[in-house]
Amino acid sequence: MENLTSIRKIIVCLVVLISGNSAQAQNPWKNVADSPMGMHVGYVSKQWSTDFGDYKFKENLFGEEDKRLHGLQIGFTYQPYTRYGLGLYTGFDLDLYFASGKSMGYDNFSEVSGHVPFHALLRIPIARQTDFRIHGGLGLDYVFHGEFYDSDYHNGWYPDGYVTDRAVVHYNRDGWPARFNASAEIALGLRVKSFNLNVMYSAGLTDHKLYTEHLRKDTRQNKFTVSVGWLFTDD
Repeated sequence: MENLTSIRKIIVCLVVLISGNSAQAQNPWKNVADSPMGMHVGYVSKQWSTDFGDYKFKENLFGEEDKRLHGLQIGFTYQPYTRYGLGLYTGFDLDLYFASGKSMGYDNFSEVSGHVPFHALLRIPIARQTDFRIHGGLGLDYVFHGEFYDSDYHNGWYPDGYVTDRAVVHYNRDGWPARFNASAEIALGLRVKSFNLNVMYSAGLTDHKLYTEHLRKDTRQNKFTVSVGWLFTDD
């Protein structure tokens, strides 16, 4: 009789233990990413906005009003988080911009820049492998190279002298934007298994001084990004 009672106690303990582990496994708040690395590709655009008091003049690098620079973003992310949804969002992005226009005397423009986000991350689970992600914080951009070029001309000697079909952008001077830019950023993401969708807006903090010399007006760079990616995680 005592043996039967002991067996019953053991069975009850095992059931309680298994049930507890099962409940914990089904609790999406307690999932921790084993490998919070990921890669992504997406659309990126930016423009410069100058506040003239009664209105804001928004332009691209050709000086065209209400136009943006458009490009491609590729990069990787690192998104570690705790058992209760709080974490970090960082990584490195390479932004490749391309544009066309005649207002600068050239018909094409290209630029290569880097972007590093330092964000606080909040993960809101919906199901075992599905969650919303809200992250925001500081974003840092640096332009490696930018130049205008004309597809109709080639380097060589012309009646007016030696003419080149390319003109390197002189960042940080002569009315050009700064190479470095800091932004306040906010983003929304959706993860379904390993697939990740992310939308981010960056509000510039750095004054690019496009009109400061003559008009004493600040110019800020704003950026918008939509990307899709893959998270290397087993949770």
